Amino acid sequence: MARLRLEGQIEKSRKNKVIEYYNKVARRYENRFPTEFIGRREMRVFSQMLPSEPIKALDFGCGTGRSTGVLLRANYTLTGYDPSPEMLAMAKSAYPQFERNVEWFNSKNDLAGKQWPLITCIGVMDYFPDAAMLIRELCNYLMPGGTLIFSCPNSLSPLGRIFQVLSRFTCQVYPKSEYTLCAILRAMGFSINEVRYAFPETRGIGHTLFISATLLHE
Repeated sequence: MARLRLEGQIEKSRKNKVIEYYNKVARRYENRFPTEFIGRREMRVFSQMLPSEPIKALDFGCGTGRSTGVLLRANYTLTGYDPSPEMLAMAKSAYPQFERNVEWFNSKNDLAGKQWPLITCIGVMDYFPDAAMLIRELCNYLMPGGTLIFSCPNSLSPLGRIFQVLSRFTCQVYPKSEYTLCAILRAMGFSINEVRYAFPETRGIGHTLFISATLLHE
């Protein structure tokens, strides 16, 4: 019991550090060269993985709204959630023309009891040492038969490993491999739809790994 309490305290501290960091950098986040340069290439891959017919979606960890914008421009009805108030404020201000198509939440309490046929989670898995922990949480919000699309730094990529080392000076990231993540997803009742890479898009060596998976009906 004491060990579980300690692990819970460590996890809470880790999450609070990530939120604090993004609150600080929110206003300049999209203007930083690496973020903008890599982000455009990631969003190109992300947009190609979306279901062909727009549906309701939860953008979990929407940040400043980069992935949110891709979804809104594709006519999705959207819920954007981010635990960083400053990042969420930037997202809200970025898309006033889509005000009727999106709702914004800063608290998980607002998500409780709701489910979506599509969940996107871009750049969030980066900060979870245990991928299964985040996937289990997302399953609470995903309809049976629904689709989950998420990204993560690729542990097999030299760029992913460099990113991991540099992140020690900001917020530690935890790159993962396609094989590890797909095994976890299958064990949790998902079927894998598609695996893609970005920056570059070459399979196996791209910096960013994207996975689309469907939660099988119980």
